[in-house]
Amino acid sequence: RRTAGPPLRPAKTEAELAQRAAELTATAGPYWLAWGHKVFYSRPTNTYTHIVTRVSGWGYVKCGHYNLKDDEALVIRIDRKQAASLGFQLSDVWGQGQSMNFIARTGSLNGSQARANADGTYTYAISVSDPGVANWLDPDGLHAGTFCTRWQNLPAGLTTDDAVQHIGVVKLADLKRHFPRQADWITPAGRNAQRRERMENYRRRLGG
Repeated sequence: RRTAGPPLRPAKTEAELAQRAAELTATAGPYWLAWGHKVFYSRPTNTYTHIVTRVSGWGYVKCGHYNLKDDEALVIRIDRKQAASLGFQLSDVWGQGQSMNFIARTGSLNGSQARANADGTYTYAISVSDPGVANWLDPDGLHAGTFCTRWQNLPAGLTTDDAVQHIGVVKLADLKRHFPRQADWITPAGRNAQRRERMENYRRRLGG
């Protein structure tokens, strides 16, 4: 029961909401087109193009955009730099989410989901089709999009200046050179198990 304040406004009708959405589209569309061009698409492809520094121990975010053919993969090897939280995620060309199937697809991997190399680094592959590596970032059929790596809660004094050890496009047939261990690879049954575990974790997180 309200005891003070101005009178409540009546709820907007569906028509009024639709009209307001159309008005916002006229301004939001050009803004995000210009933002995407400036931050991503005016810069080189298949590499990191910019870094976002976060305060209060939240660390760093490095982003870029990919554009891959059916027989190509973008391979990235990074140093965790002792970050308490490590994450790698894909988004569509608008930077607004990996796909509608993000729960069932490995379009993002955190430091617990990804498999570390023997030296503690992490190697990932972005490719349209499943290349059979455990650390596959699945774009759900998209040949182009954006990616970001997050190092959060770093020890004092550490930066991500030298955290990216390698990034480059290779042919899918050459992936063995970048993922030499048996532990780097996964069978179709293993992939299905990986996806089931992911979906179960989302179910628990969302309380479904």
